[in-house]
Order: sequence, then C-alpha cells, then structure tokens
Amino acid sequence: MLTSDITEFLQEKLAKAEMALRAREEAASTWRGGTDAEWREADQVYPSTRHLPPITKAERLAEADREDRIAEKCRRDIEMFQAAIAILDRLPDSWASEDQEA
Repeated sequence: MLTSDITEFLQEKLAKAEMALRAREEAASTWRGGTDAEWREADQVYPSTRHLPPITKAERLAEADREDRIAEKCRRDIEMFQAAIAILDRLPDSWASEDQEA
C-alpha cells in the first residue's frame, strides 16, 4: 500500500531529524560552555589542533549560533514530518484502497 510506504518513509525521516536536532543542540551547548582556559587546555590535548591559534570566545559563540540555526531548521523539519504523517493517518481507507488499484 502506497500510503503505508510513504508513512514509513516519513517516520524514518522524522527519526533522523530528531537525532540531528539532539546532536545540534548538544553541539551548540558545547560551543557555549567552558571558559577560555578550559578551551586552551582542550586545544593542547588534541595534537591536530596544537598548531592552530586558540579559538576565541567570539568564535565559539558564533559557532554555537550556527548550530542553533541548524537546530531550528531541524525543528521545522520535525514539524513538517509530523504534520505529513498526521495527514496520511487521517486519509480515509477508501483513498488508500483506490491508490492500490492504480
């Protein structure tokens, strides 16, 4: 049945959007957290970042803002997937059976 296939697809997309939202919210929180000293210390722990200049608070906050914007997009995606699933759930059974015949 086409409607169940579409619903299943949308439910998968919804689950991925919810995971992405959690990841972006955590990232934004991480970028906002910590002191300059803690960030300098963390920079020294990872060899790949030792050659880079220390990240400034303004840069961290800018990155947090970017993550927040992406999180907001994820929230809109979640709302859209939920609405689409709700619409499909309200379709009359006759519509779904007509869809199968076509």
